[in-house]
Amino acid sequence: FQAEDGIRDVAVTGVQTCALPICFDAPRGMFALVVLTVLPGAAISAIVEWILHVFEAKPVSAFELLLDWTSYSLGGLLVSPPVLMLAQRRVTQGRVAMQRCLEAVVLMALLLASTYFIFHTNLPLVFLLLPPVLWAVLRFGLPGTVVTVTVVAMMALHFTALELGPYSAAGRTREESALLVQTFLVLASAGALLLVAINRHRQRVVDELRRAHAELARHRAGAVAMCGQRCCCGSAG
Repeated sequence: FQAEDGIRDVAVTGVQTCALPICFDAPRGMFALVVLTVLPGAAISAIVEWILHVFEAKPVSAFELLLDWTSYSLGGLLVSPPVLMLAQRRVTQGRVAMQRCLEAVVLMALLLASTYFIFHTNLPLVFLLLPPVLWAVLRFGLPGTVVTVTVVAMMALHFTALELGPYSAAGRTREESALLVQTFLVLASAGALLLVAINRHRQRVVDELRRAHAELARHRAGAVAMCGQRCCCGSAG
């Protein structure tokens, strides 16, 4: 599928966006990342189709243009977040609790089993991917979400290329199946990244409120203690 070429080509776009002040904790920053990834995909696909039209006398096809767009956009959405995390040094190092490791193993096993089951039946059961994806978003943040979406994308593209799964129904060409699965993966990746940003923003607000509440409690305790000392001094005098 052309998504493989898209992942390789749009890596350049991810590297170029490293200099942008994108904040993963704010939904606005993640939305900017999605837009800055999808729009170059559209531009690249249009340029490629124009070059083929000029040099190979190939007619410009709206279907091919849309197929190229989804492949480049998917590549950018899979490549840009980890590149930006490494560029901004957001990957923390340190010891990981055993319980956390076991949770990650269970999540990955559930993800692999769900994806395998979905793409070995022609039933519309893609919604079964929601629990593991939401689990990754809420429990493992951006790194876990990137890994989850990448695994789903690789398995979905592989099985669809083998004409398996709900996107390879009878009567569809390989190009139509590719367009459907790539569109699904683009929307799923963008939605998961935005959910990560919203959850991180909510968690940051909650942490700030907790710190403010703790600081207020300390000031209140200090004021009460000071008043008590003054009362004691007044009684002694």
